[in-house]
Amino acid sequence: MPVHRRATANGMITAGALVGIACCYPAFGWLMDTLSWPGAFVAGGAMLMGFSLLWMLLASPSLPRPSVTRSKTVGTPSNATIPWSLLRQPSLWLITLSYAAYGYFQYLFFYWMGYYFKEVLHVPDVEARWASFWIMLAMGAGMAIGGYSTDAVCRWLGTMYGRRTMVLTGMGLGAVFGLIAVNVEGLTSVAACLAISMAAAGMVEGVFWTTATDIGGKSRGLSGAFMNTGGNAGGLISPALTPYMAQQIGWSGSIAVACVISALGGVVWFWIRPPASS
Repeated sequence: MPVHRRATANGMITAGALVGIACCYPAFGWLMDTLSWPGAFVAGGAMLMGFSLLWMLLASPSLPRPSVTRSKTVGTPSNATIPWSLLRQPSLWLITLSYAAYGYFQYLFFYWMGYYFKEVLHVPDVEARWASFWIMLAMGAGMAIGGYSTDAVCRWLGTMYGRRTMVLTGMGLGAVFGLIAVNVEGLTSVAACLAISMAAAGMVEGVFWTTATDIGGKSRGLSGAFMNTGGNAGGLISPALTPYMAQQIGWSGSIAVACVISALGGVVWFWIRPPASS
């Protein structure tokens, strides 16, 4: 795939995941109201199995088959040393740190947004679900738009400055509008600010994955997995730490901390340098 089209592809793929997450709020909520918790999970599992069957029947036959000739190079000493040398690259560690900050910010809303609307802002269940739906859908739209915008900006500013500009803009605006959201009143205002915040943050998803695979080179699978582990580490800490912090400094304070972490994660990109050939 051409260099200046890969962020677009990554953005579209991750946007698809967010569409599913967005639909989960009203759809799974309706299933819980109708079938109870156990029934909702059974229905969700049945839909996943049905999708897996469709994938096997419709998509799997069209996938390219692995090349037999490439297996001759597997296991050679030179190939075996590539993954370990990759771990000595500072940019890989820095992008992992930045993605951990991004994961902290993102997962806070994945896990606690419904609770924040219903228990802190006292929004009725159905309204809270639909507000969450639109916020997550906005993030998905941000991912798709951000992937396309990244490729366009990189053609204009070059790879390094283009990607850095996108991350600083996206994570910075995400932090700013997240702070605004906890300081306004009314469901419409809060939801609108959070939607802008999550859309802005979503714009950087494709940048992370494209840059991680560029850093990895021939070991792009390892570099992507390494970065994603860092993102999930941030996502693991956030849901556990947020309610504890909320007891100490309130929910507004704990969300503000996540916004600051997001902004700092963007600043890390001043020291991340994609390979010159990317």
